[in-house]
Amino acid sequence: MDSAIPRPDVGVQRRKLREVSHLQIPLCNVQNIIDLGEQGEVCVTNDEGQSETLVADLIIGADGTSSTVHSIVLPQTKRTYAGYVLVRGLVPTEELSDDAIRVMDFSATLCWNRNSQMLSYTVPARKDGPPNSHNFLNWGWYVKKTEEELNELMTDGDGQRHHYTLPQGGMRAHLADEIRMTAQDELSPQFAEAVEKTKLPFVQVVTDSGAPSNVFSDGKILLVGDAAGGQRPHAGSAVTMACFHAHLLRLLLQGLMSLDEWSRETQFVSSALVKAGQELGSICLSTDLDPSEKAKSFLGGSLAAQKLLTEKWMQFWKENK
Repeated sequence: MDSAIPRPDVGVQRRKLREVSHLQIPLCNVQNIIDLGEQGEVCVTNDEGQSETLVADLIIGADGTSSTVHSIVLPQTKRTYAGYVLVRGLVPTEELSDDAIRVMDFSATLCWNRNSQMLSYTVPARKDGPPNSHNFLNWGWYVKKTEEELNELMTDGDGQRHHYTLPQGGMRAHLADEIRMTAQDELSPQFAEAVEKTKLPFVQVVTDSGAPSNVFSDGKILLVGDAAGGQRPHAGSAVTMACFHAHLLRLLLQGLMSLDEWSRETQFVSSALVKAGQELGSICLSTDLDPSEKAKSFLGGSLAAQKLLTEKWMQFWKENK
């Protein structure tokens, strides 16, 4: 990355980021959007369950992969199941063996086998203590599931079927035990240990979503971030893409970029990263490639996606700094 672009490495706990954002942005659920001509009307339900109507010159749909704004302006496009899930877990690092710690080294570590991929990295815990103490190892394991298997996996102990995320504590005990047993057969000993020592595994369903356009009602409604293109997790670029969209949105509002240019550039990046995620997912779940071939192909595809993002950042940072 060009050193002219300021990019300090800062670690922020998701929990703290959510707490700060919730203080600044009132929580609400969008119910409908109405085009009033010069303005747009947004019908919402606030966090107290009360209905409100807001009138705005510009409505920005930045509400994630399951975007309500997206579903209103593009009712024909849906999130589609990609055929596999990301089983996840958190393990206190102090509970891991020296061998596991030595292999994972608390950095991003990948484990490849014939029909899946696993990754891990550390995240801070909520406890107070010295730097790097009380960390969690955060792991994710991509596993193929048929529709029938998915339905069983995503149904919790109370019989509730979760759509895209099964939270901690929701997985039924016998399914968690099956995952631990499968890990012993398919994963390296260090990763199998992490799975075995995870008390409450949880699940993220891998999906595809996209938008043929991200500008609606003559520019009064815009889609950004995952609402415009929900990429699979493999590229690891969702936050960077959202930041890029936001940076270009600033240029648009400052009059430094036309609406057509904003749409073209943001859609190009969204489409490229959605495609990259699909290609990387095919590599991870391939049964035709051996682990070393997977690692080489995955690295090449991942670096290509990051190169595209870097080039776009440099282009618009230098032109408009």
